[in-house]
Amino acid sequence: MSERQNIEWKKSWHDDYLKWICGFANAIGGIIYIGKDIYPLAALREMLLNALVHRTYLGAHIQLRVFDDRLSIWNEGGLPFGLTLEELKGEHSSRPRNPKIAKACFMAGYIDTWGRGTLKIYNSCSEHGLPEPLIREKDGGFQVTLFNSVELVGKGSAIGGAISGALAFLSDRQIAILKLIIENPKVGYRTLARKLSINPSAMQTHIDVLKEKQIIERIGGTRGYWKVKIKQ
Repeated sequence: MSERQNIEWKKSWHDDYLKWICGFANAIGGIIYIGKDIYPLAALREMLLNALVHRTYLGAHIQLRVFDDRLSIWNEGGLPFGLTLEELKGEHSSRPRNPKIAKACFMAGYIDTWGRGTLKIYNSCSEHGLPEPLIREKDGGFQVTLFNSVELVGKGSAIGGAISGALAFLSDRQIAILKLIIENPKVGYRTLARKLSINPSAMQTHIDVLKEKQIIERIGGTRGYWKVKIKQ
């Protein structure tokens, strides 16, 4: 739908738009559509900078992949020795593979603080209401993936699709539990707790939430299975 006299598109809302409403009201039922970018620009910017600064330039080109539910950027070259993926969720020492490119980006104002790029990606996705991004080492390189919705796809399962309704209010941990249950409906409490590295009491709390929201149901006892009930 294109803009015309009684329709105008806006990516965000500003208070000064209020003075336009009278003009729209004088048209035939004027409407202002308010939306937002699918992915946070701050995250995309940091992903590109990270790939430029840390890429192995003697290897493959930077690769961008765009899907209906996700977007990823991959560059050849893994993490510096001694730096873990878990440490990327907080402030950490910056050791760019290409220091001259990093310095040029810093002098140009594209990098304002060292060692906070991945933290900005995590935070901007959270502020944008998106699931936690997936940051990993893959195929001899480093990949960051952003998701625009949470997908639940079980192996051999017909259950799939974007989470909506009550599911949209699940925590990242509860979503991870639900994914494991979909993959293996016979999985037990202890196995779930071990795979997610949380204690059994915390696992029970998350399970109780999923039950209260009528998302899962336990059929049978210890030798039973999980039934997933996703309300549309």
